Amino acid sequence: MHSFFVQSIGPGEACAFGTFTLNVDMKLGLPAFGKSEYMRATHMTGQMAQFYNLPMRAPGVSAANVPDGHSMWETSSRLWLAVHSGNNLVYHDAGWLEEGLIASPGKFIIDCEIIQHIQRYMERQLYAITPMISPLMPSNRLE
Repeated sequence: MHSFFVQSIGPGEACAFGTFTLNVDMKLGLPAFGKSEYMRATHMTGQMAQFYNLPMRAPGVSAANVPDGHSMWETSSRLWLAVHSGNNLVYHDAGWLEEGLIASPGKFIIDCEIIQHIQRYMERQLYAITPMISPLMPSNRLE
């Protein structure tokens, strides 16, 4: 909504479209960033940003309590969500634990590794220009 307000006041002003949804666990009253609704809302926001031709920003939050496999899975799923929803800027991701209540140096290192893997995946370089030919394949044997 903020992007539309900015554009109505000053057409052509630089702005980004984004969301920060906050789901609440009704039993505990705590934020529930790890829920699927959060991911769906971010993906829908990406579709709206593409429709309106605006850059998108979204958070990559984690609800995990310690830097373990669970926290790594949450970070990885949120970052891949950002890639698939057409995100231009991800913030609040590296090092977050417990919905942003604490920052962990160990989690920061884990998150940076995941980010490097995704950056490598997203490179647009061509490494193999010809198909690999194996001498063991039947189609390559001389008969």
